[in-house]
Amino acid sequence: MKSEKENSGPPQTKEFVGQLLAELGCNILNETEGGFTFNFQGGTFILTAHDDSPQVFISYPHFYSVAGDDLDAFIAMQRVVNEANKHFGTSIVYESDTEDNEIALYGWREVFLFREIDGAAQFLRAMLSGIFRAALYVEGEMEKYSSGHRAED
Repeated sequence: MKSEKENSGPPQTKEFVGQLLAELGCNILNETEGGFTFNFQGGTFILTAHDDSPQVFISYPHFYSVAGDDLDAFIAMQRVVNEANKHFGTSIVYESDTEDNEIALYGWREVFLFREIDGAAQFLRAMLSGIFRAALYVEGEMEKYSSGHRAED
């Protein structure tokens, strides 16, 4: 743990997160007042961070979707998502897009990043990798469902 002296003043979390993303080799696509949109392992993530709090929200938006009127595919997706949520430590949540008639999935983590704790970059990498692994699991399981479903047609 770093010294108490380094712990004075506001957390400057957003600036710190930007440094961590650069350290991890992430390609930052967009920086806003509220955070970053960036590429990690081929996926586009959104990270929300503010300088007044160490709390950070990580989202992997719309990594998979099914047609909103395909009940069988939704039921299969729901089963796969439940398994992923149990085993990967990531929250996978649903969003209904009525305009495009689809139900999309988002990976989600809420973490605290402190400049004063060594290993923050490795911790952030682990959180991002966890979301990504969960998404890959869902995509793989849904591909199995889709392949079996097509074979039945």
